[in-house]
Amino acid sequence: MKPQPVASVAYPQQTPHTAARMLRGHRMGALKDGWLLLYEALDRPPAEAAVDELCIVQTADHRCLARILKRGRRPNCWDLLTVTGEQELDVPVTWAEPVTLILPFKPSDEQALRMLPVA
Repeated sequence: MKPQPVASVAYPQQTPHTAARMLRGHRMGALKDGWLLLYEALDRPPAEAAVDELCIVQTADHRCLARILKRGRRPNCWDLLTVTGEQELDVPVTWAEPVTLILPFKPSDEQALRMLPVA
């Protein structure tokens, strides 16, 4: 099930596939809890352009995470790295899209209740 929009954000390079996820927690170092991570929601398998980049990824067990993507040691598996949290190694990933913009954001109480978090 695709998440439904809960807020609009002005973004000059916006396309019909531009989406945003709210960062939750403090695993990505200087990126603050509540900031928005914009990306192109194309649901593509990880590509070379995503390696070594901050990405929004969906794991095979349906978790949606913000992580730095690295090649894993097993076929079709990836290392998902954080700045301060536990590293996940050799994780099957369904799709990965590089983050195109990080936007400091403070949602209203109503928006925060409706947003899907990304850990």
